[in-house]
Amino acid sequence: MEQTATGPLVGDTENATQNDELRRMIARLQRELRESENRFHQLVSHVEEAFYVRDANGLMTYVSPSCERIWARPAAELAGEAAAWLQTVHQEDRERVARAWARMRDGVAISEVYRICRPDGTARWVHTRAFPVKTDDGASVGTVGVVRDVTNERWLEDSLRQAQKMEAVGALASGVAHNLRNVLQAAMGFVSLAQRKGLDDPRASATLDRAVDAMKKGAALIDQLMIFSRKQEGEVRLRPVRVDQSVRDAMSLLKPLLGGQIQLEIETHAPAGVVMADPVQIEQMLLNLATNARDAMQAGGKLAIKTSETVFDDAAAKAQGTVPGPHVLICVQDSGSGMDAATQARIFEPFFTTKGVGEGTGLGLSTVFAVVRQFGGCIRVESAVGQGSKFTVCIPSLKNPLAEAGSAVH
Repeated sequence: MEQTATGPLVGDTENATQNDELRRMIARLQRELRESENRFHQLVSHVEEAFYVRDANGLMTYVSPSCERIWARPAAELAGEAAAWLQTVHQEDRERVARAWARMRDGVAISEVYRICRPDGTARWVHTRAFPVKTDDGASVGTVGVVRDVTNERWLEDSLRQAQKMEAVGALASGVAHNLRNVLQAAMGFVSLAQRKGLDDPRASATLDRAVDAMKKGAALIDQLMIFSRKQEGEVRLRPVRVDQSVRDAMSLLKPLLGGQIQLEIETHAPAGVVMADPVQIEQMLLNLATNARDAMQAGGKLAIKTSETVFDDAAAKAQGTVPGPHVLICVQDSGSGMDAATQARIFEPFFTTKGVGEGTGLGLSTVFAVVRQFGGCIRVESAVGQGSKFTVCIPSLKNPLAEAGSAVH
């Protein structure tokens, strides 16, 4: 009689053991892969730079989450066809970026700085660096790119160049203003002598009156030049000033200036905001900004002036171009015609104006720039054609203004 084996064969036992080991190895590899993916996602979610991967056909196969912070769009909108990404590039930079991408498809590394447009219409400057991915035999199979938001760096560089330019022009303006003042004083002296002697001819007398008016306008222009150059006769005495009160006091001057077609809205939200400043120059600054806004709203509109308080840490202060610590902000926003990038780059230059001949001196905003700098602050502008303009003045505030020796708060 043939005996039947009751236990497993040796070979089956070995196979089962090998299968168990294989399953454990696969499970371990899957676990390590998940952990690696988690670490990767945590890494790309926290770095400021964004990056992407493109295949040989130009398709965006991966776009990191940081792109959403820079573009203010879902990453899914930027993935897929490269045309979707290209549509977010500022129209003035789009052709240049497209040419760079064409070089990139040919396996050439690129480095481009350009503007992108967010859904709300604001623009950001980005720096893209892309590198080809090649096989061992040198064939290009795609590209990887790194994108960094350099808007603040661009603004700081522009501010530095602007400050250097303004210092040079300020020195020139100061010398010219002194000479003009001497000439005007002499001319006004002669005219005054002629007026005191009296003239029988009414036309000659009226001519002298017009000459005096012209000289007064010239003197006012010289005063603006002196403010711009920060070399006024007698130094401006800065003292603790309550910003909210200064803004409210300026209302009586602003309403007649704006006229009936422009709605003026003032909101003061800085009750504890005290800065070292000159209240007269704060009014002058607001008048100049309001005049600029009025001229941009020929058909009427709305001008909003709002104050607030904030605290800048080191990073925010560096981005704003000011010092760390508490600040008072004065925001002046209009609903006017707005400005393109080329105009924004020059608005604080002395004598630069978009108005016709005889309609403006081009010193209004440059005087504002000089006044804000004199207060130790900074000014930023945000604008787009057809979307109005917003000027934000940041002035360092006093932690304890009442502790100033012998100083009263105005």
